[in-house]
Formats: sequence, structure tokens, C-alpha cells
Amino acid sequence: MSDFTQNSTHLDLPYIQPSQAQKHVTHNEALRRLDALVQLSVSSATQAAPPAAPQEGARYILPAGASGAWSGQAEGALALREGGAWVFLAPQPGWRAFVADTGAFRLHDGTGWRDAGGDHQNLPLIGVATTADSANRLAVASEAVLLTHAGAGHQLKVNKAAAADTASLLFQTGWSGRAEMGTTGSDDFEIKVSDDGAAFHGALRAEAASGRVTLPGNAARWDGPYCTGDRRARITVSATWGMANAAGGNLQRLVDGTMGQHVYSDGSDQSGKHIQLALAEARQVTGFRLHFSTPHTGDVKTVIRATDDPASEWLTVSGPVAWSDMMEAGVVTLPAFPMQGFTHYRIHALSGAASAAPWFHGIEMVTQG
Repeated sequence: MSDFTQNSTHLDLPYIQPSQAQKHVTHNEALRRLDALVQLSVSSATQAAPPAAPQEGARYILPAGASGAWSGQAEGALALREGGAWVFLAPQPGWRAFVADTGAFRLHDGTGWRDAGGDHQNLPLIGVATTADSANRLAVASEAVLLTHAGAGHQLKVNKAAAADTASLLFQTGWSGRAEMGTTGSDDFEIKVSDDGAAFHGALRAEAASGRVTLPGNAARWDGPYCTGDRRARITVSATWGMANAAGGNLQRLVDGTMGQHVYSDGSDQSGKHIQLALAEARQVTGFRLHFSTPHTGDVKTVIRATDDPASEWLTVSGPVAWSDMMEAGVVTLPAFPMQGFTHYRIHALSGAASAAPWFHGIEMVTQG
């Protein structure tokens, strides 16, 4: 008689044969095998030695190097405690088992047992409640996404290959960009906004090399007392600084609209003198940038002062700054920290004489709002 007629194909259950005596023995053996394999649950898949007092019906997936009563059995074999002895079964492809001591499911793939959830490393795409694609390999449709700590802090990393590439967070409305923050095209951190998803306007930039923060969307360049640049009707500039015209210098437009020669410092002591800016409305100025035709060699030290009434007390809104310390590529940056907006500001000299080299050719004032 062939094996097929004596045992079932998949679970190898014994058939009751024609004219067989004691049919109940064969029937009960098949039931025991079904009881062992259907809804398969094992105590462990890593325990290498049988327990000292095994319970009837206990099941284990044997690891490599099993010992004791399990010695010599193939790795991955199923050990079943039946009738006071160990019975060993060869698993078949597709068998699934719950492993009690790890709380995980294992799947036999024909060569061995593996995590029934599959290998989660190097997956090409993951879509959670939506469809991922080649550009968005991780896609999540959800009311919220939670990233939490594992006992201490938590850091989210966005990495790019080179400085000229982009590493950023893009905020969209109807799949059209409206705001972006990150390092886009350089290693400077920048925040940009857009009303159409095509043209983006810089709102804040923090320079990677210096930490200097600028507000491109709010920064404005105005005419100074002897400065080039765009004239703005909403600001008036005056100065008590000691300056002198140089014959043959470049023509510059003065604040009153006339033209004058390129201006030089007269080299005198500037202590107590100032450049004053009167605004048409109160603004919170966070800094000034003084542009020079060449780096100066003087030792001027200044503070920023502010008021709403120039005839009354002026409030100092910065620490003293030595220009020689803040000069970089012909630009002196003077930070200010007012707690509110003011209508009048002064760059006030505490001490020092400006050099007689070519001096101002521009002033930038950075404001909030």
C-alpha cells in the first residue's frame, strides 16, 4: 500500500485502513497530531535543553545545538511531549507558530523559522493609510504623527549629501508649498514663505559660518546722512559725526536729495556723537549693518539707543560694541535688543576716532514686523 493511502498529504495523519483492527488507535493518533499542530503555540524557540518536568502536550521549536533528550535533532524541528515521551516532527513550509516567551509569531519558509512579520530592513516603500511612491517612500495619512523618546531625549535628523542640496521641512496647502524651513542651497538655515508655491520669499536666515541672523523680508536699506542706497520717505536721518568731503570722490545722493562727494571721516574723536534715525512709526529694530568702502582702522566703540521723544531720555538697547571686533568684509554689525518698538534710534559713539579712510557707503536697519 502506498504512503499516500496510509497518511494524509500535509499533516501526515494516519488513515484508518480497510479491515483494520483497533481502528480507534489510528483515529486517536490522528487526533493527537491535530491537537498538537492546529493553532500551533510553542513555549520557546530558543531553549536548548528540555525542561526537567515537562507537561504533557508541551511543544518547543528546537534551536541549533539542542541537548539532553533533544540531542541530535535538526534545528527547527518541533518537539512534542506526548505519552510521557518526546516526539519530533519536521515542520513544513507555511507552518505558523506563536512563541510564548517572546510573544511573536514565527513562520517556516521551507528552510527555517523566521519572524512571521517579515524582514523590516531595507523596505523599498511604506504607506500607512495611503500610497507611497518612488519620491515619497514613506507616506502617512493620519491626524497626527507621534515620535517619542526611548527613555531620554529624541532627535529628528534630516540629512543631505552636500551644501548645495536641500534639507528642509515644506508646509503645503492643497499640495502647493506655502512655507519652507531648513538648509536650502547652502548650509545657512533659512525660513521662506510663498503665496503661490512658485516664488518663495526669505523671512529669516541664520548664517552657518557666523551665527548672524538676518531678516531678509524685513530688512531695508535707507539713505544715511552720507550714504548711498534707496531713499525712503518714511525715515529721516541726521548726524553729528565728524565727516569731510574728498575732492574727486564718487557722487552720492544725500538724504535731502542733493548729490555730494564720497564722504571720508575727518579722523576726529567721535565720543558723544551719533547717527540718528527718525522713523514715521514705531518699529522694533534688532540691528544695524554699516557698510564701508574699505575696512576702517579706527577704534570706535558704540551703543544703540532708542526713544519715542528725542528731547527726553534715551534708552540704551544694546551693549557696547567695538567696531574693530565686529568688522567683517567691510561690514560692521551692531545688534540691538529693544523690548518694544520705538520711533527714534541712535548709533551713539562712546569713544574712539574713525579712520580717515573712505567711510560709509550704506546703512542697513533690520526691523521686526
